[in-house]
This record gives sequence, structure tokens and C-alpha cells, in this order.
Amino acid sequence: MKKGILVVLLTIAALAGIWWLTEPKSGKDAAPPAASVEPAAGAPASTATPTTTDAAQASVGPVTLLWRNGATGENRRWRFDGKTAMAPLETWAVAPEWSALGYMSRAWGGNDLAAWRMKATGEVRLWKLSAASPEPAAEILPAADASWQVVAFTDVNQDGFDDVVWLGRDGGVAVWTLRDGKVQEQALIGNVGTGWSAAQVGDFDGDGRGDLFWIKDDGSSASLWLLDGAKLKSARAITYTGGDWSLVAAGKFDGEAGDDLLWRASDGRLQGWSSADPGKQIAFTRQATGDWRFVAALDVDGNGYADLLWHNPKTGQVGAWLLAANGAITDRELPSIGGEWTPVPTGLVAKADAARSPK
Repeated sequence: MKKGILVVLLTIAALAGIWWLTEPKSGKDAAPPAASVEPAAGAPASTATPTTTDAAQASVGPVTLLWRNGATGENRRWRFDGKTAMAPLETWAVAPEWSALGYMSRAWGGNDLAAWRMKATGEVRLWKLSAASPEPAAEILPAADASWQVVAFTDVNQDGFDDVVWLGRDGGVAVWTLRDGKVQEQALIGNVGTGWSAAQVGDFDGDGRGDLFWIKDDGSSASLWLLDGAKLKSARAITYTGGDWSLVAAGKFDGEAGDDLLWRASDGRLQGWSSADPGKQIAFTRQATGDWRFVAALDVDGNGYADLLWHNPKTGQVGAWLLAANGAITDRELPSIGGEWTPVPTGLVAKADAARSPK
């Protein structure tokens, strides 16, 4: 297979017109100071423990983690079968001038979705990948105005295809719904205001549709947006004190419907916020210390709970904490990978790689 995203043969269907993000209307703020909750983000976790999972929460298939060597352009895919096995899939290279925006499992009609951005031009390309065929099918996203950037990929309409969330310089938020890599609908869904960043993406109300969690850049407040397709269903302001805690992941940690939020303190302590009950905290009996860096929250054993993956770039060690319904944590050693490799985000676009169109 030819290496490099520049040599991938692309077939682009003729478009009736070019999709453009229009200048957002100012509108009213989509994050009103509704009934706030105080989850005490600056305090240690409480003793709340997870409850039992149910059939609706069970994992629906394998998940894949993508590692990238930014200097060489090499990539490695680790596929977890939902039981105990981890299988490396065929690898391919993508030239270093392309940034990996995200790698989402089962986000393209049951296949995996990889998103890439050309650093020089801002062009965004989408790859459809399957375990059966290492050769990707590719599509190019239509160009957007330079004042907009891609911040997340999530399935907002529950059709099995992840959609694109855009953030404008003035705080406008837009959604492009996708199907087979092609834009189906564009919509301006609200305005979060200036000085806000998309902090996590997940299904926080358990309706099967992706939602957004925002944090103000100065750490003064947060807001939860629940989506229903390409429209904003509700927005709730959340009291957020930050402190030395940083938000690292979203996933199912307490057995209730909806994704929860995982926070990590500077000393390695972990704490979860339940999306079903924002006043409830989820305790973790361990803390990550030393040179271990958080990689991802993925359900690698298929029990319906997000497991925590860690990487020590100094030693190359990779390990997983497998979470059980009763709160127990089981260690699992994974193959080593050098410190020159970094995990690609799963849904949320890293700030350093945010896809902004060229000016």
C-alpha cells in the first residue's frame, strides 16, 4: 500500500454546491446560569462506589487505539476485542505534515474513523478503516471559513456516523452531520461565548447522542450542552472551581446511564463526576503517580465500564486498569511502546491539533 496521506487515491462525488459555514449570528448565550451544582472539584473524591451495569450499557464491539509517531509519520493501531485479547492491526504511515485530529472506533457505520489535518493548508481528510481491509477509503471535508475550527467528532443524531463540531472565534458553535464522510446538514446550534473550550465529548444523558462539556479558559465556570441531532436540546451552567484538577476523559464509570467525567489532580488522585447525578462523586481507590501519563478511557474488556490506559514514556510500559461493577480494579499489562509515540485523541480534538482553515 502506498504510504502517506498525499498518495491516497480519493474519489470525491460532485457536489451540488460548496458547503460553507456562514457568519454566525450573535443570538443569546446558549449557556445561561441555570440551576448550578457544586461538585467540589477542588476536593478529594468521596466514597461513592459504582453500581451494577445493565444490558443496555454493555460494550457493543471492539475498540481501537491509534498511536502516532509525529516525527516519522508512522502509526500503530491496537484493537481490543472486548474480552482479553489485543491485536495489532496493519500499520501505515502518514506524512508528518499531517496532524492526527482523532481516531474514533465504530464511528463510520461500524467502521473506524480517522481524521487528519494538513498543517500548512488546514485541509481536513477523513479515513474509513476496518479490521478486514487495511486500505482506507477517504473523503475531504469541504473548506470552512478561517474563523472556525474543528473541536470534536461525535454522533449527534444516533445514525452510526460521527459528526463534526465546529467552534467560531466569536463563540458560535456549529455542527456538520456526516454520512459516509459527506456532509448532510449544517446548523448553528448556539453560542458558548468567547474564552471557552470544548473540554470533553460524550453521551452525558444516555440518549445515544453525543453531547458537549465546555470549560471557560480562565477556569471560572463550566457548561454542559445536551444535543438532539444538529440542535441544542438544553444547556446547564455548572459551578466549577478547578483548582489543581484537570479533566482527562469521559466514559461510563458508575453503571448508570450516560457518560461520566474523569478528573485528575496534580498529585495523581482521580475523581469522577456522575452525569446521572452531578452532585455524586465517583471514588477511585488508586492514584497515578510518577512518570505514568493518561492515554485513554476505553472499554477494552467489554464489561460496559470504561477502563483506564496508561503509558510511561520513559520506560515504554503500557498498562490498563480494568474497572469492574463493584469498583474493583484489575491490572493488565500491554505491549510496550516508546516515548516517541503518542496516543491520538478519541473524539475530542487536541488543542494543538485543532483544525483551523488557513487565513
